[in-house]
Amino acid sequence: MPFMGRVYVRGLADDEKCSRSMANNIEQTTFSMVIQNGDCAMQKQRVAGTLEGVMFSLTIIVSFHSTFVTMADRAYRCMCFFRSIKRLSSELDIFPIGVNQLHNTVKMPSCTYTIRTGSVNGRQVTYGQVGERIYHVWQCDDEAQTFFVHSCFVTDGRGNRFDLVDADGCSIDRAVQPELEYDLSANRVVAPTWGYKFSQTSLLNYQCVLEMCNIVGCEKHLPPYCGSEKREFERCSAKLLFY
Repeated sequence: MPFMGRVYVRGLADDEKCSRSMANNIEQTTFSMVIQNGDCAMQKQRVAGTLEGVMFSLTIIVSFHSTFVTMADRAYRCMCFFRSIKRLSSELDIFPIGVNQLHNTVKMPSCTYTIRTGSVNGRQVTYGQVGERIYHVWQCDDEAQTFFVHSCFVTDGRGNRFDLVDADGCSIDRAVQPELEYDLSANRVVAPTWGYKFSQTSLLNYQCVLEMCNIVGCEKHLPPYCGSEKREFERCSAKLLFY
């Protein structure tokens, strides 16, 4: 069957030079992608010894989904070795210019999704009662970035699913899930509600999408407007068991 996923250099899925989408492919079962030497954060390492030269390497992700990273995806470490050329003249060895490696690791924000009772800062719970006041709390530790919560749903572990918050970040059924409350000063989003359960099971599995963005550019869009005209990225989940 044709391949309809994505191929990209790890961390550069949105860079056109470093990625290729096969979403519209209807017949090809093979594909190729050319990456120029030095592009796409390609790593260089000087190799000494018998085979002296420079090793170029990067990691290619073959993803079978157009958006998410799934368990079916594969990561391949690609390495190309170029031997150095020694030029000898008047008994003088001319070696290539040394390669300096530059490393810059950006710390990803740490985000949590907890369910609490009594108040936003109350005790974290995994068991609850129908009608009990509970608070869904999402929080991240990066002061430079904020986040947008959307696409929330709850399942019972038996295949039944109920959507709570849509892709615009707005409540679908306010009787079950009121609108989300954004506290940008604390980089926190809260969803106060009352305990409920499915008719045939007590286990509730909650899942939402957190979309990270720069706090300077996002402040004017958060919280989302959920009136008659609604507005036009780390996945978090939590579990709660009701009796």
